[in-house]
Amino acid sequence: MKKILIVQKLNKKGLNQQESNIKRGINMKINLLDFVPKYIREKEIIPGLPGEKLCLGRKIINYNGKIDKIEVREVNELENPKTKILNVLSKKSMSLNELMKKTKLSYDNLRWHIIRSKNSLLRKGFVKTKGRVFYPCKEINRKISGITLSATNKFNETKLENNQKNPRRKELILINSKKKKFILSSWWTSLLKPDAGNLEFDDSKKKFLYKIPKTQILIQYEKSKDSLYSTILPKEININDEQFITTLGLLLGEMRVREGDISFSNTESYLANYVLNSLKCLGLAKKNFKFSIQVNTKNFKPKHEELIKYWPKELDINKDRISNIFEYEKHGTNRADIGRIDFIY
Repeated sequence: MKKILIVQKLNKKGLNQQESNIKRGINMKINLLDFVPKYIREKEIIPGLPGEKLCLGRKIINYNGKIDKIEVREVNELENPKTKILNVLSKKSMSLNELMKKTKLSYDNLRWHIIRSKNSLLRKGFVKTKGRVFYPCKEINRKISGITLSATNKFNETKLENNQKNPRRKELILINSKKKKFILSSWWTSLLKPDAGNLEFDDSKKKFLYKIPKTQILIQYEKSKDSLYSTILPKEININDEQFITTLGLLLGEMRVREGDISFSNTESYLANYVLNSLKCLGLAKKNFKFSIQVNTKNFKPKHEELIKYWPKELDINKDRISNIFEYEKHGTNRADIGRIDFIY
């Protein structure tokens, strides 16, 4: 059997030749446009290239003035939006615009919970329509027609699911020269904050056009009429970072994608922390995740109080961030005593 001797020569930076080759091999930029799919749910994807102008956000009927400032506002609901909507409608029938004023929810948010979502209030039978109503609109000095909504008796008889969940979201707010605020999008991320100079209002479409900068791309598709989904992405990402590559490998091995949620689980707290710290660099802080513990009960009976004490300490989170402890009986494991942590975005 031949013995192979590998001689490693140190370069000027103090790295051996093998490490230097590895670093040169991954020091490159990836164009994200190459990875954009052609269709999402059978709807064609429209990629926007730097310099092009594409619609961004929802229709804004009463817009006027010049945009001076853009901010991303975090909204922490103290009450589940569906419960809030039903509490208002159970007292009085009203239109979507009237609901906006009473609930302080955005128009898009109301439409999602009442009409558009898979578990919308209309589909579940908690809300019914009662025809149309005309109400005055000061911004355009005329009356507007809208559907009247009211809560059904089902709301009084059945407890709404997930009533205790407090949703968190970020809204993209446009502020004009008159200090008036317009919600361009109800669900946003602080990573994607467009420059005010790249937005211009199209009077015919009643939407903002986004002039795409050189460093970005815009991908979007129409899910339904007047429902435009848009995402701003960097045109290129640099993958010469060791942490990025390691995290990508861990996610490929341990990440699950299910019904729009992504989750990562592991029995090793240092690996869980490694992934959480890496995702924090992308704007996904710990507060954005839901945590639960999965524990194998085949060889022993777990002590929940010890699990609740161990994992929050390891991940540096509050105990109340652990939503559930799930027990299952499968093959034996050496780490059954502490279970595994699972966090979901």
